[in-house]
Amino acid sequence: MNPKGKPEGLRQAMSWFHTWAGLLLGWVMFAIFVTGSLSYYRQELTLWLRPELQTLAPPAPGVERIALERLQTLAPEAGFWSLRLPDERDPALRIGWREAGGAGGRPRVENRVLDPASGELLPVRAGMAGDFPYRFHFELRSAQRSQWILEGRWAVCIATAVMFAALLSGIVTHRRIFADFFTFRPAKGGQRAWLDGHNVSAVLVLPFYLLITFSGLLLFQTIFMPAGIAAAYGEQSRAYLDELRGASPGVKRHGAPDAAAGSGPMPALAWDTVLAESRRQLPDGRIDVILVRRDGPAVHVEVRGSDAKRLAYPPVELAFDGRSGLLLGRVDPQGAAARTVGTIYGLHLAHFASPGLRFVLFGFGLLGSLMIGSGLALWVVKRRERGKTPALALHLVDGLNIGTLAGLPLALAVFALGSLWLPAGLAERGEAEIRCFFAAWGLALVWGLARPGRATWGRQWGCVAVACAALLASGLWVAATNGAAPRPLTVWAVD
Repeated sequence: MNPKGKPEGLRQAMSWFHTWAGLLLGWVMFAIFVTGSLSYYRQELTLWLRPELQTLAPPAPGVERIALERLQTLAPEAGFWSLRLPDERDPALRIGWREAGGAGGRPRVENRVLDPASGELLPVRAGMAGDFPYRFHFELRSAQRSQWILEGRWAVCIATAVMFAALLSGIVTHRRIFADFFTFRPAKGGQRAWLDGHNVSAVLVLPFYLLITFSGLLLFQTIFMPAGIAAAYGEQSRAYLDELRGASPGVKRHGAPDAAAGSGPMPALAWDTVLAESRRQLPDGRIDVILVRRDGPAVHVEVRGSDAKRLAYPPVELAFDGRSGLLLGRVDPQGAAARTVGTIYGLHLAHFASPGLRFVLFGFGLLGSLMIGSGLALWVVKRRERGKTPALALHLVDGLNIGTLAGLPLALAVFALGSLWLPAGLAERGEAEIRCFFAAWGLALVWGLARPGRATWGRQWGCVAVACAALLASGLWVAATNGAAPRPLTVWAVD
């Protein structure tokens, strides 16, 4: 029913839903889209914010054995080892291990970064760096302290579901969806200019928006759709995940060890046999990650291939008996359902993307951010011109628009500045970076709500420009003082 009591048609009902769903969750979706766009350059951002990694030499032959020897020296009695090999986007050799915690405590996680040529430990500053936008994208904070992870993911699930419904309702609402593709009249100003901008940014890459929101929902299927899994698999929900991954029968997933790390040094491994068989079995012979887990007297080794050229996710995995080198099984989805889901996962993550395609996807993400931001601004402009909306509502929405649309980029720039300039030895440095982010965003929101209007819009975007210029200068300065030749982000390349 409309305000006059008359029944509404489908298009009017969809328009109402589109407007209010977009308003109530638009600020959250804007943050998700912006940080998701930055996640396409997760490794490159980490490299920019860690100048000490920018001059690493190419990996030496046998880099896997270098990492193994380091683990045998640093954590001989750990129950779990991990090795991540360098590639074209991340030049560092990364190792990690997990040991038993204190009485009743959680296992302690340790990570180190090695020079891939010499195996020497690198004094890399701690912190989140490029991992923060990536984790914020689907947790609305981070997993630095494992706080609010489930709650954040639920919030993202709800916002994504509403976003998907808002996209579909927007398609129904638009009578001239093809004409909107070519119509943009900024000279008219006011409501018409904002509406054209919103329509053009929405229609231009609409298939991308539908794909990214639907695939985002699929990534969280086990959170908000557990009933079907429980009905089909009962208490064996792990079997569903193994089947979805394409695990061979009898091959279990090798995750973190139990709290007890085991006793005594890690047994000797059939390392050469494992590596030779892995290179023979994996596509292009590329190894990305090696996980070693002790399970009582047995040792399991999981070798993951690279997904840099693979559309479906996850990449091929091989499971070995670590002591004999015997191949126990292969993890590679082959069924139609599993391959379909894996392909949708892969399209969302885009690990396969070349530099040129990654740049295009980044642009699509920013265009989606523009679509959401223009819709939020349009709500204020449209109702201000009509003069029928209470001043308090306009004040509130305009202030939140300023604090989010300009405040979020400002907060991200402040986060990056903190990542560069906070003392390297600061305890819980990652948490300090996150506090810088939320402090800057909180101040921007307070400023926007206290003094909404065109002047505050201009001042906040001016602060964003100053912060970005300071970030660029800081990155060059820190790289120079660390003895590194400044290395630009690879955001575009001709394939």
